[in-house]
Amino acid sequence: MHFIVVPVEFDGGLSIHRPAILTLTLTCAPALGNPIQTPSFQFAPAHCLCAENSPTEVKQTLSITLGKVHSRSRIAQGEVYPLNLPRRVVQSPHRDSFNYSFVKLRQVDRPLDLDLVSSLTVTGFSLMRSPVARRQLAKMVYFQTTRAVGRPAFRQALIRYLIRLTLVYIAGKYFVYRLFLHPANQLPGPAPDLLVPFLGNFRQLLSKDAGVTHREWAKKYGTVFRYFAGGNNPRILVSDPALVKQVLTNDELDFIKPPETKQFLSLFLGDGVLVTEGDVHRYQRKMLNPAFGVSALRDMIPSMILPTQQLVHQWWKQCNTDSPTELVVSHGLQLLSLEVIGRAGFGQQFDCLENPERNPLSRAYLDLLAGDSPVETLFAMMFPWAHRLPAPRARQVRRDMASLKKEAQLMVTNAAQRSDLQNKKDLLALMMQQVDEDSGNTLTPTELQDQCLTFLAAGHETTSVAVSWCLHTLAHHQDIQDELRREVTSLFHHLSPEDESPTDLPGYEAINQLPLLNNICKESLRYTPPVPITNRIATKDFDLKGKTFPKGTRVVICPMVSHFDKQQWGDDCDEFIPSRWDYAPANTISPYVYLPFLAGGRQCIGYKFALIEFKVVLALLIKNFKFTPKPGFKVRKGMQITLRPLPNMTLMVQRVDP
Repeated sequence: MHFIVVPVEFDGGLSIHRPAILTLTLTCAPALGNPIQTPSFQFAPAHCLCAENSPTEVKQTLSITLGKVHSRSRIAQGEVYPLNLPRRVVQSPHRDSFNYSFVKLRQVDRPLDLDLVSSLTVTGFSLMRSPVARRQLAKMVYFQTTRAVGRPAFRQALIRYLIRLTLVYIAGKYFVYRLFLHPANQLPGPAPDLLVPFLGNFRQLLSKDAGVTHREWAKKYGTVFRYFAGGNNPRILVSDPALVKQVLTNDELDFIKPPETKQFLSLFLGDGVLVTEGDVHRYQRKMLNPAFGVSALRDMIPSMILPTQQLVHQWWKQCNTDSPTELVVSHGLQLLSLEVIGRAGFGQQFDCLENPERNPLSRAYLDLLAGDSPVETLFAMMFPWAHRLPAPRARQVRRDMASLKKEAQLMVTNAAQRSDLQNKKDLLALMMQQVDEDSGNTLTPTELQDQCLTFLAAGHETTSVAVSWCLHTLAHHQDIQDELRREVTSLFHHLSPEDESPTDLPGYEAINQLPLLNNICKESLRYTPPVPITNRIATKDFDLKGKTFPKGTRVVICPMVSHFDKQQWGDDCDEFIPSRWDYAPANTISPYVYLPFLAGGRQCIGYKFALIEFKVVLALLIKNFKFTPKPGFKVRKGMQITLRPLPNMTLMVQRVDP
């Protein structure tokens, strides 16, 4: 005799500790051809917790049921076979645990398709649809688990199971899926580094200067390829202008900063225009645009020339005319850029050049920029929570950030109390005066504070890096340096290196009309872009070159690749040639190929400010000094947020007589 096994829903009087999901139908059905299957109590790494008592309880219940239910030798396909069970209490050795209910099995009210009978349904309703059953099952699992935890064998089995589950998850996600099954693997690209299997291709990237490995891959795999970052996370690098435009302009809202990058930047910049996305970013950009217009920049030229003259005066005292002097130029340029931001951006003199240790802002920034290697920066960007660790470096970062936020808040408070605010032309004053045409709102003090942190950090770091690399390049091209010196001297000849407060300063238009200075700045930003790489993450599925990639895929835009593409720039793109900007293809190059300040809606809002500051500083330094390489000094392009020179840029500097 064969039994078809189906569940019964219970509802009153049955008291058991280890409940069996009782199964009962009780018809002879040889037509099904299903032999009785002996149930197994072996599951996963541990033996079933109910194995000792469940069979006894099943036998007890089954014996009562068989005594009360009529059975036949055969049942036709689809025939209804109702069962009626009386209320009855089944004795259990564990009555002290908790009670289950037992009621009459509901009569089947529709034909039963025997081919579809499962262990979950008998009347078309699932046992687990009952809230009472779910609560009882959860209660049973809780009691059984708490009792089992006290057994050493169970604890050992549970630990082994959790370890295996963790290893399977890591292997599945970080190796099998990301290295083989992720759709990005449709694209060509380098194989992951087997020596450090969890870090993808980072060892190759860090073994050379920033951008060099990316350029080598681009030459081998084309304008769209895949490589692996930390955690073997695949990234798609695009340098094709049409695809760069798709990411930065056409589908701008679908590609945002990765969450870990945003969290890392917000530690230093708050929720400023460089960090925010979507409608918040558009609103902030709309409110800030007037502060960076040409009319505003004209008024800021003295705030750029006077601090530069101050640095020139300091270097003039340290150098001589007969022989060159070794100077760490990047250090002085960092302080100069910060002082320019203080005067032009906030209408305040930070006195960074005179006494950098006295000013809290310069002291904090010098501490933050000191000692961060590419590996440390990489770790901090991958794990933004690392600044909360009790390590000495993390504690120093927290102190410096607290100091910067305090100073930014103080600047906003002092500016709001100025009676002549309407007459001021610095960035902060212009931001505070700006009113949204649609809502009539102004920027809140918190928003102003975040913008101050953004301009302090981004403004001074990128400019100092750009000028440092330009001086390094000109030191290796003396003919171009001499030609530039002749051009800028014609405009700045009346400014003495010993005069820290000159008058009759050149204007915005006059500086922009120096052709060679313009070309050198453009070529230097192509040759050594201050921000060498930008990451984006897709917020939804997207298509690239006819292939579909899922939400969460990382896309990389690398100016260090686009700026050295021979198909776009010609065969001489590896050389520093400022005159290339006088003819094609450079003078007609796409804005999605030349990307020192990105493009589209995420283009640097202060790029005009940065360009004119770059020109002013470079012109006055070249006019007064001759720069040559330091013998034996080797500098690397660090793969950090900016293209920081490692170690600090050191050059031989010599006076140039007026």
